[in-house]
Formats: sequence, C-alpha cells, structure tokens
Amino acid sequence: MRKAKKVLSIVMVLCLSVLLLAGCTGGGKTNEGTAATNGESKEAEKSKTVNLIWYLRGDPPKNSESVYAKANEIVTREINATVDFRVITGGEYNDKMQMIMASAETYDICYTASWANNYLSNVAKGAFLPLDDILKNYPRLVGQMPQSIWNAIKVNGKIYAIPNYQVMYQQYGIWMLKDYVEKYKIDISKIHNLNDITPILQTIKDNESGLVPLFKGHIGLAYYHLGALQVIDNWLYVVDTNTWKVHEGLDDYMEFFKIMRDWYNKGFFPEDVATMKDETTLVKAGKVFSKYTRVKPGNDADLKLSMGIDTITVEGEDMVILKDSVLSTLNGISTTSQNPDRAVALIDLMFADKELYNTMVFGIENQDYKKVSENRIEPLEGGYSFYAWMLGNQFNAYILPGQIDTIWEETQKNNEAARAEELITFFFNREPVETQLAQISSIVQEYEPILVSGLDDPDKVVAGMREKLKAAGIDDVIAEMQKQIDAWRTSK
Repeated sequence: MRKAKKVLSIVMVLCLSVLLLAGCTGGGKTNEGTAATNGESKEAEKSKTVNLIWYLRGDPPKNSESVYAKANEIVTREINATVDFRVITGGEYNDKMQMIMASAETYDICYTASWANNYLSNVAKGAFLPLDDILKNYPRLVGQMPQSIWNAIKVNGKIYAIPNYQVMYQQYGIWMLKDYVEKYKIDISKIHNLNDITPILQTIKDNESGLVPLFKGHIGLAYYHLGALQVIDNWLYVVDTNTWKVHEGLDDYMEFFKIMRDWYNKGFFPEDVATMKDETTLVKAGKVFSKYTRVKPGNDADLKLSMGIDTITVEGEDMVILKDSVLSTLNGISTTSQNPDRAVALIDLMFADKELYNTMVFGIENQDYKKVSENRIEPLEGGYSFYAWMLGNQFNAYILPGQIDTIWEETQKNNEAARAEELITFFFNREPVETQLAQISSIVQEYEPILVSGLDDPDKVVAGMREKLKAAGIDDVIAEMQKQIDAWRTSK
C-alpha cells in the first residue's frame, strides 16, 4: 500500500520509547590491549583469562545453564574468556540498568536501543565507551555491516555501541488472517491506501461475530512517505527537505487520525482498545483478523511460529533505513569495563562464529532443537530460545519451520537495496530543551492513544493537544532543532 497522496519529502514519526532519566556514572578504564586484525586478541593478551559480564533484556530462557556452559566452551577456546550472561525481564530492565549504571557497578556489555535502556540518553550520561579506536582492530566485525549503519549510531562523530545486524530497513504493512482473505476473496493487490482497507474491515465486522477486524490503530498504518526523519523522544516532528524547515506536524497526520476515528465509530477495534494489554492471547486464539506489522522476509512464517496463525501480509511503504531502525538493537561497552577490548572481541566472535551464535539463540542440538538439514532446525517443546536480533549477526541463524530457504539472502538484499533516509547521520542534542521535552513527553503519552485508535473527535483532541504543547514549549524545541539541522547541513 502506498499512500495515494504523498506529502513531498515530509516525514513524521511517533517514537513510543520514554527517555530514561536516571543518572549514569563511572570512570573509564584503560583498554587491555590492541587486538589483532583477525578480531582476536594478541597471544600475549589472550594468555590472561578474563570474565565478562553481559546484561541482556528478556525473559530468562529455559535450559540456560547448560546452554551458557556450551557457549563458554567456545568463548574460552577462541578468546580465552568466560561470560556471565545476566538476563533481566523486559519490565524491569530499564530501571535495573539505570541503577547499575548510577552505582558505577563493574560490568562489560549491555543491551541498549532507542526503545529500551535508551542509547542516546546513556551516551549523554557517560555510560558507554567510545569504540572507534578499538574497532580499528576488528575489520572483520566492522566489514559485516555497511558504513551507513555505523554512521547512523555515531554521536558527535563517535561510535558508542555495536549494532546487531538484522532487518535494518523499515517497511510498514498489515497482516490479515489467510482463511478469511480466501473466504471473502479479498484481492490484496488492490489495497493502496487506508481507505481501501475500510470495506474489508466492514465485511469482517458484518459477517464474523467474535472476530476483531483490527487489533488497534498504529502510527505505521498511516503509510506516509518516508523521507527525512528525526526521532526525538515521544513526539512527531516534520522536516520538509525542500526547505529543510522543521514544524509542528499535527496537521499532516489529521487525515490518518480521522480515518482511525471513523474505524473506531464503525466498531473495527476491540471495545477495550484503549486499555488492552494482553494482545498475545487474543491473537493466538485467532480472534483478530488484522494487525499492523513491520514487513520483512518470512513475516508470515514468523507469525505462524510465534502465534500459530496463518496470515497474508500486505506491504506498505518503500524500504527505508531509518536511524530509529538502526538504533533499535545495539550493545554498548560500559565505561566501568575492565576489559573493553575483550568485550569487543566477544561481540566480534558472536558475529563470526555460527556455532556460538546459534547456541546462544537456539540452544543445544537434541536438547532444545533437532536438525532437519545442515542449516534448518525444528525447536523442541520446552527448549531454550532467545532473541536472534539481540546477539550479533542474525544472518548466521538457523532457518526455522515455515521460513523460506533464502530468508537471509533476501533480507540482506533488501538491506542493501533500501535507501538511507536523509537525516540518518544527524543527532539532536536535547540538553538545551530538556525541560520542554520532558513536558512534551507527558502530553504525548496522554493524547497518542486517543488519536491513533480514534477514541474521540480528532479536531477537538488536536486543538487541545496543540494548546498544551505550545504551553510546554514546543516552539523552543522546534527552534533548537532548526538551529542544529542548519549547522549539521553546513558541516556536511
């Protein structure tokens, strides 16, 4: 689906992550040494065994003790190190990492992103080491990702984390349950914008009692044209790349908000759309006809595996590498690390060693999965599993049931074909307007659910929201952003 009427080179985004406010401290350590160009420490440095601590976000996996023991056999053999993998549940991760950083606890690596354990906030607080000098000694690691990816994570010209390589581009879409697409002979090739979806959802509403037509509204459903993009905390900003002027962008999304309001009035969303938290149960039960999704190769197979549903995915916008996409999954090296070079060597090994990578993602053969072929597996019930996009290069991953054989080749091809958006190397220094941004964040949290799921008249809601944003100082933020974009363009 492409938006029928595209706003030329204008982008807006809603970033739902909240800035982590807790302080980060800790003195930097001296590197343990310079690594050889093959990505491993020099023999003299390898003679000293070190223990590394790596904090990860997620539910602690089953069978982890035996899996971590197997992983440590490989790590010890290759870089003479052991790893203490510490997994913290998602609901606790942000707060616990902020306490760890504030207390200057010694650790080596932690998961960071735009949406969890906020990368930019942590860099500003001095929590992560700049890695440029260390990375010069790891061309194998650096060479596995395009330079545009590395450029996208730089803050003031320096790299403070290592991206995990996965689906790096954004493409918005929507999935629909296959049985009902076939039952009502829905021609997805004729879907080009949101208005084309309305009669489809109406058909489901009229004929399938108990089936929710659409789980909820989402900003990605706007199918806007992706051009220049700057993600600033919890707000939608518009950058017109014809003039490079920044402005408050509520009017640009008004058409989307009004469609969501129409859908809400037609009963397309669940009755408790504003408060619903447990989407998984509803989706797994096959009670949701359609839902917003990020499109990627093997999307329907992944949904079959994770949710047990058969779907057809309708693609939306063109493929674009956004700064927020790159910042969505990173690992930073702590300023308290006593062995930062060996920590980078570990991440390099996670990228290069398929046995280590797949052990950490899928566990141990015949305990957690069985092999179907050299590169294809079937997970065993109750076995270990962890997030493939959190640990290195996902293109090393085994292929799962339902995934096409060429999934990683196609993903890599799309990564290379996608264009990088215009502001991918621009970072906004929020310090001059931190107070205003904190107030804006609270306002957006209040109004965003109302607008994206059509809970009230958008004309009235937007008017009230705009008044509050003005009072909170959004004009100050826009002026500061304009100043920094102008300086960035001049420096280029």
